[in-house]
Amino acid sequence: MKIDYVLENLKGDRTYTRNDLIEIFRKENKELNDSTFRWMLYNMQLAKRLFRVGYEVYQMAERTT
Repeated sequence: MKIDYVLENLKGDRTYTRNDLIEIFRKENKELNDSTFRWMLYNMQLAKRLFRVGYEVYQMAERTT
């Protein structure tokens, strides 16, 4: 699955719940399991592509280009 492709299609000016994000990612990969998704969320936060702004609420990082 191409995480960058999915992230490019998300709007940066709104927040997403964990459930919103897992539904979006499962549209690209129907076999995505919960533990893999948790690792993906963790890695996106480490890469500063996604920020946690509340309990299970996330926002995209500002795009520079």
